[in-house]
Amino acid sequence: MQNLRGLAWLLPTTSLIFVGYVVFAFLGALSFGLPIWLILLPSLPALGLTAIALVVALLDVTKRPKEEISEESRIVWVLVLIIFPVVGLLPYWLVVMRHPSAAA
Repeated sequence: MQNLRGLAWLLPTTSLIFVGYVVFAFLGALSFGLPIWLILLPSLPALGLTAIALVVALLDVTKRPKEEISEESRIVWVLVLIIFPVVGLLPYWLVVMRHPSAAA
């Protein structure tokens, strides 16, 4: 569990990198008329980082002790992370990983 908390920085970083990529990709496409493959190619590192952060968040929510998060909250967070992976990482980090007693 301590190893996962050491990777907590990955969740907000991933969200910011993904949002930054999307903004710059649209600006580049609109400004320079870039082809779609050239816009999607740089997204591979952002998608890889998002996948790693999602695994960290899912492992954290499943391994977190019952004193810190209730079973109902755990199920809700797993569903949020699976259905909205990029959007769910930042709220999970803010609510659960930074303030574990408030999540229960």
